[in-house]
Amino acid sequence: MKKEAIIYFPQDAEAPVKVEAFVGELLRIGKPSMQCYKHLYHSLNQSSQDLKALIKLEGLTVKVISILKMQNGAKIAVLHRKDEKNFFVNTKKIFANTPKALDSKELTIY
Repeated sequence: MKKEAIIYFPQDAEAPVKVEAFVGELLRIGKPSMQCYKHLYHSLNQSSQDLKALIKLEGLTVKVISILKMQNGAKIAVLHRKDEKNFFVNTKKIFANTPKALDSKELTIY
């Protein structure tokens, strides 16, 4: 009896799909990939913000209102709550590096 040849790279295998968000899409904030969110930000100036406060947003539905393309090629989505309320007292929108946030499940497609 002959053994079948092992196919290491089958032609039928699905190529990884690059997931990106678009304007108007609904997303849900998932669990943080570490102790705090790594790809969600209060502002584009991330150095002075307390990132642990974002943990309270888990499970919230958000809408992409615009996408910024940075000089380094990163795509940053501007997120707003679906119910039009503020995230925090003075925070109406948050920012997310969408490809990385979707890959790490910090954001999921609604």
